[in-house]
Amino acid sequence: MPKYKVHYELEMHGDAFVRASSLEEAKEWAKRLDARDLVERAVSEGEAYTDTVYKEIDGEVIENQKTMQKVLSRSDVKCLELTQKRI
Repeated sequence: MPKYKVHYELEMHGDAFVRASSLEEAKEWAKRLDARDLVERAVSEGEAYTDTVYKEIDGEVIENQKTMQKVLSRSDVKCLELTQKRI
């Protein structure tokens, strides 16, 4: 089966949470978080949103959406997986 590349661009915002004993420690944590860490933390808390979703394949635009949409949290995904397995 052939493999096709899907190019995507996302604009996101959200809230990532860190546990720290002080505001200064939290600021140090925040400096060390990269984009992947921020997204993983926000998604796991259910606080990640996409503002723009753009997808193309082989030069053809498949989706170009500019509305705020909540990203499912990991627990939401687990519930969907379990529901699908039961069906």
